[in-house]
Amino acid sequence: MLTNITIRKKTLAIVSTGIVCLIAAVYLISRMIVLQGFVELEEKSVRTNLSWVQEAITDKMKHLDMVLCDWSSWDDTYSFIENRNGTYIKSNLIDQTLSTLKINFMIFLNRRSEIVYSMGFDFQHNEKIPVPEDLNKYLVPKSILLTHEDINRSISGILMLNNGPLLVASRPILTSNDQGPARGCLIFGKYLDSKEISQMSSSLYVSLDMRKFDDISLPADYKKAHDDFISGGSMVIQLLNDQEIAGYSVIKDLFGTPCLIMRITGPRGIYHYGIKTLTYFLSALVLFGFIFGVIIFFPLEKEILQHNEKEKKLTEAIKQAEIASQAKSRFLANMSHEIRNPLNSIIGFSTLLERIQLTDQQKDYADGITRCSKMLLYLINDILDISKIEAGEIKLEDIDFDLFYLIKNVIIVNSVRVKEKNIRLYLRVDESMPRYFKGDPTRIRQVLTNFLGNAVKFTEKGEIVVSAALMEQKPQTRNKLKRIRISVKDTGIGIPHDQKDNLFKPFEQTDSSITRKYGGTGLGLAISKALVEMMGGTIGADSEPGSGSEFFFILDIEECPPVKDQDIQPLKLELLKGMRIMIIDNNETSRMRFESWCHEISMNVVHASSSAEEALNWLSSQTELPEVILTEIKMQDMDGYELIKKIRENKKTRGIKVAAITGDLMPGAARQAREAGFNAFLSKPVQKNEFILILQTLLGDRRKEGPGKQILTRHMAKELACKGIKLLIVEDDPENRNVVSTYLDLLGCVTDTASNGKEAVKKVQSKSYDLVLMDIQMPIMNGYEAAQIIRSEISETLPIIALSGSATTQDRDKCLAAGINDYVIKPFEMDVLKEKIIQWGRSG
Repeated sequence: MLTNITIRKKTLAIVSTGIVCLIAAVYLISRMIVLQGFVELEEKSVRTNLSWVQEAITDKMKHLDMVLCDWSSWDDTYSFIENRNGTYIKSNLIDQTLSTLKINFMIFLNRRSEIVYSMGFDFQHNEKIPVPEDLNKYLVPKSILLTHEDINRSISGILMLNNGPLLVASRPILTSNDQGPARGCLIFGKYLDSKEISQMSSSLYVSLDMRKFDDISLPADYKKAHDDFISGGSMVIQLLNDQEIAGYSVIKDLFGTPCLIMRITGPRGIYHYGIKTLTYFLSALVLFGFIFGVIIFFPLEKEILQHNEKEKKLTEAIKQAEIASQAKSRFLANMSHEIRNPLNSIIGFSTLLERIQLTDQQKDYADGITRCSKMLLYLINDILDISKIEAGEIKLEDIDFDLFYLIKNVIIVNSVRVKEKNIRLYLRVDESMPRYFKGDPTRIRQVLTNFLGNAVKFTEKGEIVVSAALMEQKPQTRNKLKRIRISVKDTGIGIPHDQKDNLFKPFEQTDSSITRKYGGTGLGLAISKALVEMMGGTIGADSEPGSGSEFFFILDIEECPPVKDQDIQPLKLELLKGMRIMIIDNNETSRMRFESWCHEISMNVVHASSSAEEALNWLSSQTELPEVILTEIKMQDMDGYELIKKIRENKKTRGIKVAAITGDLMPGAARQAREAGFNAFLSKPVQKNEFILILQTLLGDRRKEGPGKQILTRHMAKELACKGIKLLIVEDDPENRNVVSTYLDLLGCVTDTASNGKEAVKKVQSKSYDLVLMDIQMPIMNGYEAAQIIRSEISETLPIIALSGSATTQDRDKCLAAGINDYVIKPFEMDVLKEKIIQWGRSG
């Protein structure tokens, strides 16, 4: 008994000593590594905040230049510089102009660098001010602000004036189409004053201060940072005390000379959090050591469970496994969604991290995080699809779509990867193939994307051919159903004969070496097979090892009428003048841009708001409602879905056309918007021509509401953009005339033809057209003569586009001199001609 007690004491002493030493060693090493990591993280946070402030200043410069661009590229400004029209000043340069634009100075200069007109406003004292004398010294010939080597680019930066730093931007004054020659330049200026600095400080949640770089009365910490900057540093971090840390950065002026020292300060929360973490870590180590000692000290006292106990547990385990198997699909579907949220955040934060100034090694790490996160996201998407398919939760859509556009879109998406390899990509479509079908375009696109992605992955040289063909239908099939076969054929590595049976099985690949070399999980083809079979089709593959593969799927799918046959007639620009529109967007920059575009086409912006709730209150108080409402979906007080619900529930407002123009790019966003009651959906970023076209199409939409009505998108608007445009095709070659006429008829244009210039002039005199397509080289009267007669005797505004086989500068100049508006070189792509028709045919 005494021996047992002695051995127990010795064992306890040895185990205790070993655990204490191990805990101490682990703690000291962790303290050196972890605490240093928190210090580095703290400094990295400060550098990030400095970068954000610099980006905020850059954003202010970009916003200043964006507003400047709208004013400098404007026909009215262009005319004002030449004739100094007083109406321009009364209409546009009123007292509130600078307040609205949020700038302090606006200066118009002609080509001789003479000030034509200038305005200044002091927001602090709410009064007009003259242009400072120390700013005038930069407004002389050959000054950097007035020297624009490229008329399409601005000159911007910071100027240090007596009253403080001034954000300044300069652009040449051009026409609304950005055409020259420049008639001078327009300069905007905005003080970077204490109010601006305070706003940046509040928006970025930092304590921000700025001092002149050459100020002799700099505080001690600024002087230390100043000396480091003189030595070549770009960012300086200092510990002000145990509770506060500061970061410093240099801001350079327009000439690249340091002009300001920027300082941000903040509490050392990260460092103190590290100290607290180490304390918790030590406590956990002690607890772990105690538990570990108990486990080591006391041997396992109980014997292994009896055989019947094992069987009981095994039976229970099998039962639980069966229950888990039944719940697996639903669990995977739910968990995939839960994983996607933080994973999307990781991708977003790693993308933001790449925008910060990083070392080459740090950039590699950030790129690796982004790349691996995206690979994981693709895998999770595949697992989510598999789980939904097994759980029977996939719901197929039944909507009208353009099959040609779908296939071309998939090819465009993969074209970048194709260009990186020594392969060619072709598209072959059966001439008898219909273009418009009703079905689930998202799932068809997913299958085709998988086929083409695999073809690109496994093909190193040769070619890939995407084909779409119409097959013979069964006799008993309904008339509207068409049997189509879509395939992707490549000249890649091929598939061994004994592995073909595994092609469409989940998590299967033909060879383990394939995974090591090319990556992938083998889920794509299994998902494709399931989706095709859900759509009532068949899927298959033909391949020879070393000679390439062909993957295909066959569907019986319903043909539907072309989009152009729907009751939608896009309006001309002149019909939009005076139409009432309301804009709701909590992003001020987007809202101002949309307002500006509406003003350009003379629409009446009756109300603009950053709040959906405020907009509803305004609507309820109005007797004359807007014809159309544009709204963002993602807003804080009330999102767009709640807004549209309230609009549709109100008898007074339910008939207003509402378009969602939003940054919400989640899959199914357009479908959700349609179900919620929106008439149109346009995802950001939005180009001006898309914005105007969606308005023209939306306001020309005369379709009745109903469950089968499609929501208007940018693609649908683009497809309808030519509908109803009246064209005269002037071409002496009958085959060319017939080809162009047939193509334009398919687009919905109303076409007329003439075989020479003389005949064209007679038709323009007797009929009304929106656009003339004019061949240049024709008998009896050529295109130049016909255009000159039309311009001088019939119409000065009727758009004329030249069709010519010559591309010389002299021919272009000759066309312009004859009054021709634009030029298309033969042979031309029909898509190029379509863009020109949209540009000029809807301008009237």
